Amino acid sequence: MSGRRCRCSITIASAGDADRDPRRCPGQRGRRFPRERAPDVVQRQGGTHGDAVGAGRTGSRPRYPRGRHRGRRGPGHQDGGRTMTTALRKPAHVMAAEREVERKAEEAARLQELYGDLLPDVQVLRKRGFVVTREGGKFMVGNKLLDRAGVRAMARREGGLAGMSFPRSPTKTVTGLKIGATVALAPKKPATSTPLPTTKEKVLSGAAATAKAKAAQHSADLGTKPRVVWLDLGLLTVDKTYQREVGKAGITHINRILLAFNWNCYQPIVVSERDDGTYAVIDGQHRLEAAKKHPQIDSLPCYIIEAPDVAKQAEIFVAVNSRRIGLTSLQQFHAAVAAKQPEAMEAFGVCRNAGVTILKAPPSYDIPPKSVLSPNTLLKMLRQVGRPAVATAIKLLAETHPETLNAFRSPTIAALCRVVADPKIDAAKVRTVLAATDLAKFYDDTRNGRVTSGGTLETSAERVLRERIAKHREATTT
Repeated sequence: MSGRRCRCSITIASAGDADRDPRRCPGQRGRRFPRERAPDVVQRQGGTHGDAVGAGRTGSRPRYPRGRHRGRRGPGHQDGGRTMTTALRKPAHVMAAEREVERKAEEAARLQELYGDLLPDVQVLRKRGFVVTREGGKFMVGNKLLDRAGVRAMARREGGLAGMSFPRSPTKTVTGLKIGATVALAPKKPATSTPLPTTKEKVLSGAAATAKAKAAQHSADLGTKPRVVWLDLGLLTVDKTYQREVGKAGITHINRILLAFNWNCYQPIVVSERDDGTYAVIDGQHRLEAAKKHPQIDSLPCYIIEAPDVAKQAEIFVAVNSRRIGLTSLQQFHAAVAAKQPEAMEAFGVCRNAGVTILKAPPSYDIPPKSVLSPNTLLKMLRQVGRPAVATAIKLLAETHPETLNAFRSPTIAALCRVVADPKIDAAKVRTVLAATDLAKFYDDTRNGRVTSGGTLETSAERVLRERIAKHREATTT
């Protein structure tokens, strides 16, 4: 008996048998189907209906014959509790977010296992720009090998410089005393300073050891021992073949030396004796010109070396003037504070009263919170707007952004000082606007404003700040 096949590949004798066959899909009963074999279908849950045909395409969408029967499935398309299923996939961004969460959790677990209770201290040191690695039971912080106590001490010291807060150590209290009872307290021990942890020098090997040994080599030829003598100004000459021309900047430098000439700050000039009895000045041309202008100076202390020809003199001139390390503005400022110069002491006092630190060296990356990197900006603002405006500006910035990195940039300080000094602007409004300002976005607007409107970063920052204050005034009045 020849039968027909439905799309589920079940052999039936006639359409009437198909209506009575319990294995038939309800949506297909009573219909005529082509004789050809149906394509693969997906497996169904809870049975083997179509398993042999759909084994190679498990999880894909069902495919049906082309023609008038396409898409005309019965209600529910179920058979004896067996339902068709398709695989659901999450969106790519959801999967990426889940992977990122898992990665962060694994990284946090790894760091916790590696550092244990030292993890908060390690994070403080890394925020301050230090590279922290663990080597056995020790910790390499930068180029220092520290133990656990050393890491804690260094983290508290660096965190204190950055204005970070640390939880206080738990205090011991007396318990079990009755009302009115007294207890004798032990005398307080005198405070002792904790010595810094000693570090062992790292043992180098291979190319690093060779480079260090080469860098520490000393010269074998010291040359002829020089003499220091006082020479008349008329015996000192300058060879123009290799010496620099005294331009506008040179004249300004000479006048500066002349104004502040003092033997305590004078450095002997370097000269070489000539055959005619005169002396060629190799280093110290500006000092010589300043001394010639001073009415009370007729001779100078000179450092006489052996350089018989012009070629040797020019070689020494280049070596002396190219191997100098200039002072940074931070080094100059702290030296001025140590010398108790009035302007430097005033700027230092303004920052100290506001709880702000003036750094001694540039940071490796970001400017720490409540830290100033440009003392020259403070000195300039003190001369332009006065101490009250500068003190108010520094205090406002420290109170509204106590934990913000790069808050005390030079353009921000200058703009805030000028705005606070304006008598038409209320300091309370400045505080409100400053507290609601994202300083990173403010600095981006400052740089963009400089490109579009010109001027310096300081003038652009002042313009942006005044615009924000004006918008705040309009919003509050309407």
